[in-house]
Amino acid sequence: MCTWPLYSSDPSARFFAAALPGLMAVRFVLAGLGITHEPKLVAGTARTGDRRELLGGPALYGLSHVILTIVAWRNHPAAAAGIAALCAGDGMADVCGRRWGARGPLAGTLPHNKQKVSSQA
Repeated sequence: MCTWPLYSSDPSARFFAAALPGLMAVRFVLAGLGITHEPKLVAGTARTGDRRELLGGPALYGLSHVILTIVAWRNHPAAAAGIAALCAGDGMADVCGRRWGARGPLAGTLPHNKQKVSSQA
């Protein structure tokens, strides 16, 4: 989103801006399905080291960026708000999880998803 002003005002520029997040999403899907072998990508992205985790959050994160860029390119403040929320939420999740994940009322399993547990619980 910070690079959007660097693109021309041509309507096709949105597709060029969406290309990098799109390619990363495709890379996550291919690695998650086992079509490509990328142990460093899996180790750096998947919490448990299971390549199939890339098919969830990381692929959807990239796909969300692509959709927001193509659909709401420079026309809607909602696109900026959506991408900002994705980026801020993703960045703060690790910080908050490390700080409060194993203590307090949210320690252990999450109330809304019993399959997710705190990594330190």
